Amino acid sequence: MRRLDRKIESMEDILGVLGHCQVCRLALASPEGMPYVVPLNFGYAYKAGQLHFYMHCAKEGQKLDMIRANPFVCFEADNAGALISGPRACNYSQKYESVIAFGKAEILNDPDAKEKGLEYIMQHQSGKDKWQFDSVALSRVEVICVQVDSVTGKRHL
Repeated sequence: MRRLDRKIESMEDILGVLGHCQVCRLALASPEGMPYVVPLNFGYAYKAGQLHFYMHCAKEGQKLDMIRANPFVCFEADNAGALISGPRACNYSQKYESVIAFGKAEILNDPDAKEKGLEYIMQHQSGKDKWQFDSVALSRVEVICVQVDSVTGKRHL
């Protein structure tokens, strides 16, 4: 990170930024090596020093094909703020907080793991705990879990 004065140092602060984000961008690589970025709603869990992100999607599609071919991904989420103006163009900036993580994506097959992943997503998106999903709903979706290997945060307020 070039601007160390903007680095978010603690995991507690990184989790605080994530708590205000509703949408992430998941970056994948196609089998041909082309980049692909997709915006998604997400949830997350931080337990025993390990961060996991959860996203859901349809049972088939480009995103799943890419994960099966190459499970290594990048995750980005941010809170964009107000424009910072100045007397010249180069003095303009943007207030923001962001998190970038690298990890390995897994498509969850175990019904209990899928349900737990959906619970994390719903809790994060709605603020409500204790969700239940019937077997029909679970059979209609795939849940992706990204086990984070490295994470950084940055802010300019």
